[in-house]
Amino acid sequence: MIRRFPLALAALIAMAATPALGEQPEDAGGRDATPGAAEQRWGTIAGTVLWAGKGTRNCEVHGFDMEGHPGVKGGLDNVVVIAEPVSIETQRLFREHPRQTDHGDPETVYWLPDPRVATVAPGERLELHNDSGKPAHIRFFLGRVLLKELSLAPKEITTTTLPEGLVRLVDPHTRISGWVFVTPYPSSVSEGNCRFVFSDVPGGRYRLRGWHPTEGRRSRTVNVKVDAKVVVVTPLIYGAETPTR
Repeated sequence: MIRRFPLALAALIAMAATPALGEQPEDAGGRDATPGAAEQRWGTIAGTVLWAGKGTRNCEVHGFDMEGHPGVKGGLDNVVVIAEPVSIETQRLFREHPRQTDHGDPETVYWLPDPRVATVAPGERLELHNDSGKPAHIRFFLGRVLLKELSLAPKEITTTTLPEGLVRLVDPHTRISGWVFVTPYPSSVSEGNCRFVFSDVPGGRYRLRGWHPTEGRRSRTVNVKVDAKVVVVTPLIYGAETPTR
């Protein structure tokens, strides 16, 4: 789920925007924290999903988010953003202690005829709402493997869990489809002002990955510095180059 920026953090991000278009070079950084240090030392990854392609997209980002990025016209929504730690020790830490949805509420997918993109942790509850007014017969695929099938009556709500990976949801009768990125690492889906914040993450290097169902993938590597007073904005820019699928 997306966390809203505190005002103080937004001001720091406005001061720290970087002047480049497309994918930025890797941030300079040191060695990853040790497992013991990872549990005690924390930092923040923050940024915006930007759009520099033809036309405009759905997110209305603030002007200071676009400063220093020629060609950027706004933001791109429905992008899954994942902070994947490089360190094997930190990866293990997240897998052993997965991050839960705020307040323990399940991630929600509304089965309507518009893009449905969500992200959950492995084993975390995914709540499906059939608000289409028609019966839904949903098949869950991991690659080409059929994981399960669920049938929902109109207005019915059901809960399920999924294994790690990119899961495709398809109704073969209506051809409505959706995607759920199942990952143990910090993640969110861009919407609203297209900002993302991952706070209280162990210090070290992370691959910041973006995935969109039609615009493909973007990624860059960032270094999380613990107890940093200034959070450097980390943009993921779509539309500036051919996507990697």
